[in-house]
Amino acid sequence: MRALRLFFMVFLFFVSCGEQGTVPKPNNLIPEETMVDILYEITLINASKGHGGQLLEKMDILPSNYLYEKYSIDSTQFAASNVYYASVPKHYEQFYKTVEERLVEKRREIQILVDLQKKEQDSIKAANKKKTDTSKNEESQKRLLKRTSS
Repeated sequence: MRALRLFFMVFLFFVSCGEQGTVPKPNNLIPEETMVDILYEITLINASKGHGGQLLEKMDILPSNYLYEKYSIDSTQFAASNVYYASVPKHYEQFYKTVEERLVEKRREIQILVDLQKKEQDSIKAANKKKTDTSKNEESQKRLLKRTSS
């Protein structure tokens, strides 16, 4: 994925220095919506590598192959489509804005789930504590009754 990231950076540099829209449209152009989906997943994969992303490697899943199979594309088709879309930086920038919006929404969804899970765990802890406190209270009352009845 580092090579892919380096490719994007170098490519964007050269494209931004050239004329916009000079790259011919490839015959097997990946549709815009699909391209945004692919860029979104590439972003997630790259982010996961910094947070224990070795899981994919442990499962013998190569991220690039996974994407190619999932979207029924090959590396050449992806590269040609990427070059074409990046040849118009303003348009390509919109792809990444869409990716960013999706990431923000996904983060919001995950945070809601984390908050709900934490609330549930706190409720369980509170119920267990109350149960423990109640049983301690009952034991104390039993001991007190034994003392007073003796």
